[in-house]
Amino acid sequence: IFTYCDNQAVVNKLQQGWRNWRLRHTKGPDGDLQALLGQLTEEMGKTTNIQQKSEWVQGHQDTKTGAVALTRQATLNVRMDEKAKQAYDLPSQWQTLKFVPVLRAEVCAVYIGSDKITSNIQLSLAERWHEKEAKTYLLERHNLTTEIF
Repeated sequence: IFTYCDNQAVVNKLQQGWRNWRLRHTKGPDGDLQALLGQLTEEMGKTTNIQQKSEWVQGHQDTKTGAVALTRQATLNVRMDEKAKQAYDLPSQWQTLKFVPVLRAEVCAVYIGSDKITSNIQLSLAERWHEKEAKTYLLERHNLTTEIF
């Protein structure tokens, strides 16, 4: 099975072996995607004779060349980007799970309430820590109403 991805970091991690990146790198940008792909490829290797290969494809090539001139891989990438954009228009109950489980490749996860923090933990925690003060400041400074929040 060939997988194509426009995220070079994810492709590198899959090519070099997920185990090398475990623990230290699962909470960076796209850590949830990396963990899910790592888990999927590991499970495939255990249950089938199928081999997996990942390759990087440059993203957004359709903006530089006409769609007709794209390779098959680039065309698939453009189609996946379109599907990802369409997902934002789905009803909110379909956009995300209420509870996102800890993926096996992640080993651990950080939650704030029921929200799983999948990247930039330090910023997410800082924002949540100061959320009340920030709302109060914005309400007072700009004469905003609580309906905005």
